[in-house]
Amino acid sequence: MKVFYYYHNETVGPSYSTFFIRPTHRLPIHPNFITTLSKIAGIGCVVCFALGTPVLIIIAPILYILGHILDQAGGELARLPGKSSTFGHYYDHAAGAMGYLSLFIGLGIGLSGEVIGAYAIRFGIPAGVASVLTMGVRMLIEARSGVMESGDDLLLMDADVLYDVRMLRLLTEAAEANTLLINRDFEECDEPVKVGIIDGRIVEFRKRASGLYDMIGESVVFFSFSS
Repeated sequence: MKVFYYYHNETVGPSYSTFFIRPTHRLPIHPNFITTLSKIAGIGCVVCFALGTPVLIIIAPILYILGHILDQAGGELARLPGKSSTFGHYYDHAAGAMGYLSLFIGLGIGLSGEVIGAYAIRFGIPAGVASVLTMGVRMLIEARSGVMESGDDLLLMDADVLYDVRMLRLLTEAAEANTLLINRDFEECDEPVKVGIIDGRIVEFRKRASGLYDMIGESVVFFSFSS
């Protein structure tokens, strides 16, 4: 068995979308529909910023926050059983990248009539392009980092913790080839990375969790995978 040490650092925003997911997760609503609604709100935000009237400048950030909540809601909905799709994953990323691109350009247009003048658009375009490139690099890293081919069974371990040897035995002697360890007696705060499980399947793995699970626990970042 080969051993890989894993350094984990995650920052996640607050899950305001929980209030939307709880009453709607059982309805026949596809995550891509929620993503589309979030982008419509984003387009409205861009238009408001670009026009730049006093009233629209107030409406713009409201639409931006609404789009963010809907985008997060679509992501949480996609993690539930039977809701995810490969197309939806890339659609969400592509729509997000174009949203940031248009946002910066819209801000540049809106500010072009201010003191900064034409420089606003000149700054807005490269900022938007940089956002798209950043998203592209992120997707490339995501695609490559998920592939660990060792030709042998794999043991994935956190690199900066002290642990009891019995934790390793739980993994190496487990009946199932693919196993992870969780701590169900964890502190309810933003620090632990939560693992949400529904029908024996992992549907959530992050610090903020919506609570719609059969079982939830803190990941101790110890996993075993079959070759």
